[in-house]
Amino acid sequence: MCEERNDSQQKIISTAVSGYANYLRVSHSFGEFILEFHLMEEHQAENIAKIVINPIYIKDFVKVIQNNIEKYEKRLGIELPENPNEFLQKGITKK
Repeated sequence: MCEERNDSQQKIISTAVSGYANYLRVSHSFGEFILEFHLMEEHQAENIAKIVINPIYIKDFVKVIQNNIEKYEKRLGIELPENPNEFLQKGITKK
């Protein structure tokens, strides 16, 4: 199940290691979706994290991410580009 973070909810104990990623690779098989987060520097990628999600939850995951993107854009008064190449050419646009 995917849900947005709400600090009033029950605390979750985390043993995860955090890291910065600027490249995401997504793949799938019959039984899972795989999200691999990488730090791309020059022509080399360092694997930061690999998340495997059951297909039953992937659409819910995407909805939560999309909802957070919309809140981010609204709060900052900007519109994020659809792809990184567009960002490199135009930058972030104000709404």
